[in-house]
Amino acid sequence: MTKVNIGGLDRAAVLAALFNHTEPFGMGAHDPLAHTKLSVQEAQRFLDSVEPRAITDLPVPGRAYIEPGGGVHTGRYLRGHSLELVFDKDTVEVGQYDRDNGAGLAERVLARLRETGEVTPT
Repeated sequence: MTKVNIGGLDRAAVLAALFNHTEPFGMGAHDPLAHTKLSVQEAQRFLDSVEPRAITDLPVPGRAYIEPGGGVHTGRYLRGHSLELVFDKDTVEVGQYDRDNGAGLAERVLARLRETGEVTPT
């Protein structure tokens, strides 16, 4: 488990930045929105649409959900991009993200977000 501190950052900006620094994965490249950027507003709408999972429910593989304790799982893919992020209060679990998109990418993206506030690569 690789957790990165996101204290002081907006969750939607974090999600948008991490998404925008990846490429569509495998068959995900055929998703109609796979080759578009994710805005902070779109990321916020996605986070707002995620439904809580009851403690007795098993998670649906690949589907976004909110844990009973409040952690937000993005699911395996978003618009064809491999993400698999888990947001907690002030951290985001990025182990699967880095495995699929490049070791250390999440920390570099989030450092750039802190420094510049930009969610898209230059």
